[in-house]
Amino acid sequence: MTDADRCKLPGNDIEDSNTENNDTEYLSFYSDASEVKRKEAERNAYQQIILEHIGYDYIVDDFNRHMLDEIVGLMVDVVCSEQEFIRIGGDRKPLSVVKSQFLKLDAEHIRFVLHCMKENTSKVVNMRQYLLAVLYNAPLTISNYYSSLVQHDMYEGNI
Repeated sequence: MTDADRCKLPGNDIEDSNTENNDTEYLSFYSDASEVKRKEAERNAYQQIILEHIGYDYIVDDFNRHMLDEIVGLMVDVVCSEQEFIRIGGDRKPLSVVKSQFLKLDAEHIRFVLHCMKENTSKVVNMRQYLLAVLYNAPLTISNYYSSLVQHDMYEGNI
């Protein structure tokens, strides 16, 4: 069978097919648009949840609004991430674990994080990674941190 014969087989009618005017681009545009809207709605919902959990309206006056907004934005980015793992302090943690930890944060945890940032005297090279680690570890370390401060103050005779 020659190439000319193959071209005459049913379904190989290249001249009659109109590939330039198909609707796949049109359909993918609209399916992408609906996916974008769904992601935006999910992002907005999680942002509202986080703002409520941390008591944003109550603590915003106590802290730099821009710093607080950056922390909230970072939390929303992580919670809405599509990555399977998030790197926290050099470890790869499953997104579900990090998401759960971030959604547990409240106003005291955020105060703790901002206090730690204020007390930090080291140069932070990667602020995003630093904040991710501090936010993730806040519920795990807040009690020990404040206990340590009390012990220090008692030893120094300040209490």
